[in-house]
Amino acid sequence: MNIPSLFSALIQHPKTLLKSDHIFLISHMRGNTSLLSHLLGNHSEIEGYYEMHIGYYSWKSLYRQKLLYLQEHTLKAKSHYFFDKILHNEHDISREILTKSKVIIMLREPEQTIRSIINLYKKTEPNHAYCNAENATQYYIERLQGIYELAQKIPGQFYYLQADELRHSPEQQLLKLQHYLDLNSPISAEYENFKNTGKEKYGDSSSNIKTGKIQKQATDYSSIELDETLLTVAIEKYHHINQFLQQNTAKNTL
Repeated sequence: MNIPSLFSALIQHPKTLLKSDHIFLISHMRGNTSLLSHLLGNHSEIEGYYEMHIGYYSWKSLYRQKLLYLQEHTLKAKSHYFFDKILHNEHDISREILTKSKVIIMLREPEQTIRSIINLYKKTEPNHAYCNAENATQYYIERLQGIYELAQKIPGQFYYLQADELRHSPEQQLLKLQHYLDLNSPISAEYENFKNTGKEKYGDSSSNIKTGKIQKQATDYSSIELDETLLTVAIEKYHHINQFLQQNTAKNTL
């Protein structure tokens, strides 16, 4: 962000200088995160609905997040949360910020996730490394390890959601999230499209995200072949980390 735009955002939104609450969704690519981001971002108390592609290292990072967001959006009357999601290991977040924020961790099982990653990149960036099954699987394995290391810093202070549960039992999961986030009203299972909905680099660019509601039927990617040896490693890591997250998720969701 350049200096003129920073001052412009401050002048237009002096509320930015006030202390705010923060929600972070910690996950991986193609983990239904755009869906959850839109459901949360549609709530009157929450600002943000896409990945900002930045790290969070100190209180300065939180102000940077707000100012970047306000370059493109205006504040809701009742909002007090700022939301972002982190899907890559290169975008770190400090333990200090994690402990002062609401943290949602969401994992999706490996086979569908990895195939979805490959499918996405074949459509949008045919020369990208993640068009290759080995590279896409390696990303998933390394990202799960990164999520595990973050979760170990804050046991009992995050809410864990298995991605498929959001599609299969949305009312139950959204009610639990409402309680965890201390929201004054329910999280709707439908949402409005936003300015950057469906755009590349802002999350899911498929047609599904533009429907404004949860699609229970997952896309069939079974024709995409995976590296079976690496897939076995990914499955084992998923089950290990899934068990840890289930055992250490926040208990006060209902």
